[in-house]
Amino acid sequence: MSTDDYGQHQSDCGLLIANSNPAPSREAEYNRWHEMHLQEAVRSIGGLTVAQRYRLSEHQRPDAKPSLWSYLTLYELQGDVDVIHDATRLLRDSGVHALHDSAIVNDYIGHVYTPIGNPYRKPGWTGRHEVSHIMVVRSNPVPGRDDEYNQWYAIHLREVVDNIDGYVGAQRYRLHLSQGPGVPASRWEYVAIYEIASDDLILVHRSNYAARAAGVFTPWAGILADDHVAHVFTLIGTYHR
Repeated sequence: MSTDDYGQHQSDCGLLIANSNPAPSREAEYNRWHEMHLQEAVRSIGGLTVAQRYRLSEHQRPDAKPSLWSYLTLYELQGDVDVIHDATRLLRDSGVHALHDSAIVNDYIGHVYTPIGNPYRKPGWTGRHEVSHIMVVRSNPVPGRDDEYNQWYAIHLREVVDNIDGYVGAQRYRLHLSQGPGVPASRWEYVAIYEIASDDLILVHRSNYAARAAGVFTPWAGILADDHVAHVFTLIGTYHR
């Protein structure tokens, strides 16, 4: 996608990736509040069309770096993101939503991303809503090598889905130009979300290592920054729309 196409696409849709942790000893309360909050948000905020929660899986790849967050929520946005930010702020300031009463640790953070490229899926799969697990990969290109990074990733996305057992689809995203007021800068410019249809994550990870050993993945040749992280999250709660 060219820079011009990327800029035009940003006004159409987005994905708010929200990351959070429950306060110590308050996880049950945190989960009850979050389910209520998602229902309120989808019902009350125009342009917020879908919300779905995930919990960090206990079955991560052996080489996975520690995750900063134990829970993740994906909000699908449709329309002008600036307008959605304004509506969210006004609703929050109105006080009509239930408060979490400090059940969430203050390391909560959420950033809006916009899709880049086309989703890649195996025949018969229509999207993320059909699977119980997702792999969320956050990464950056080495400075000055953005074009090479994106060319490599377009190939790599397909290689992963085609060669790892259980993977059925994937979509890439780039940090949106518009973020919520006061939101700290994201550490990662790009996110890839892979859809996993298998519940046997140990076998999925073994298939990943076997594919690596077989040399089926195009090497990234120094274009991927070292701060990339990849974690599996498992679907929880109700699908809100």
